[in-house]
Amino acid sequence: MLDIKNLNVYYGKTHVVRDLSLKVNDGEIVCIVGESGCGKSTALKSVLMLDKNASVTGGSIIFNGKDITKLNASQIRKVRGSKIAMVFQNAVLSMDPTKTIGSLFCETVRAHNKKAQKADCLKKAEDIMKKLRLWETERIFTSYPFELSGGMCQRIAIAAAMMNTPQLILADEPTSALDVTAQAQVIRLLKQVNKNFNTSMLIVTHNMGVAANLTDKTAVMYAGRIMETGSTDDIINNPSHPYTKALINAVPEMNGKIPEAIEGLPPEFNDDTAGCPFAPRCSMSKDLCYKKLPQKHILSESHAVYCNYCYI
Repeated sequence: MLDIKNLNVYYGKTHVVRDLSLKVNDGEIVCIVGESGCGKSTALKSVLMLDKNASVTGGSIIFNGKDITKLNASQIRKVRGSKIAMVFQNAVLSMDPTKTIGSLFCETVRAHNKKAQKADCLKKAEDIMKKLRLWETERIFTSYPFELSGGMCQRIAIAAAMMNTPQLILADEPTSALDVTAQAQVIRLLKQVNKNFNTSMLIVTHNMGVAANLTDKTAVMYAGRIMETGSTDDIINNPSHPYTKALINAVPEMNGKIPEAIEGLPPEFNDDTAGCPFAPRCSMSKDLCYKKLPQKHILSESHAVYCNYCYI
């Protein structure tokens, strides 16, 4: 369904996303995981050309056989919210505080069908919400965003994204602004959307727990580059790249074990290095790592790593 090939994105002269390649198949949930500031959100927003300050300078984004990077402004507007929907990091801030939740659902439909009637929109919204086990629809429709919890607004944003029955949902850190209980509710809701509507998803997060509990495939990103890709089971239980291992070791455990911090800092995006961007923080790095950019090495049918040494 979605095939991103060698995507390069700049902010002015700053190279943020570097040669990113990623596929999302029908009915699949794929995740990009990595530290804050590694370029995940920029890559995600580039799928719908949502960031006016970002420029796609190379590569392609093929959605259902068409290259999104070649579409004009009018054509891309027809895709946004219709074929590909977006769920933002903070749902409350993405909603109009002067309008009710019912208006949000209606506007989502009318953006692509101006003749849609309010009663029909609310009936469809109610059906979707009940399928996703969101009750008290009448109260919710008459409420304003600030009258609801952050977790409820996030779940409503997911339900609203389904109003035009998109084939793909893009979710930018959908759980990061929530407490643990609300995070679990949002993860459960995303699973229900995937199961009930067979909707594909591309999600970005810095939370390895979200990746482990929600996704089918995971891509590990660092300094704008993909370090490792594979089934989520491969990434969590059989990590290969030192950065992937470091991310997993940094996750707190229930037994009280103190997580291991990753020493050092990520590189600045305007620092162009010839070798692996993780080399200065890597315990396995050698001279070659500073000189040669790692190539893709296939570990199995579903698992690949970009490293000069760890695959040996």
